[in-house]
Amino acid sequence: MYLWENSDLLNTVLNLNAYLFTLIKHKCIDFLRGQIIEKNHNKAVQQNFEIEFKLTSLESFTYNALTEETIDKIINEAIDSLPDRCREIFMMSRMDLLKYREIAAQLNISINTVENQMSIALHKLKIKLKNYITLFITLFMI
Repeated sequence: MYLWENSDLLNTVLNLNAYLFTLIKHKCIDFLRGQIIEKNHNKAVQQNFEIEFKLTSLESFTYNALTEETIDKIINEAIDSLPDRCREIFMMSRMDLLKYREIAAQLNISINTVENQMSIALHKLKIKLKNYITLFITLFMI
């Protein structure tokens, strides 16, 4: 809505991607600040801490901070840190787009084992990438 109401500013923009990124970043910051104020009245300290962490992370991020190469490296390092079998099952599921039963059949293991290994993989990746999640989301919104 802001962009539509201020469309006359677009004539002066030299780098549209950077402008849109910055605009979205600031709108997200405003939203998160509003969330902090609202949560102070309604929720526990833990929830505020999580929002403040996201806000701090987003405020310190710049458009050029993470290149596609850097993002790939961060994600690949996180995946590579998984135990061998866990990584293999994760890659078959997420990269090869195989269903759990197909993975179980190919590896000659039970579907429960596949489910458990995927749960472990996702949990470990969530922990490993927790500092980057807000940044990735911000990048993929553009």
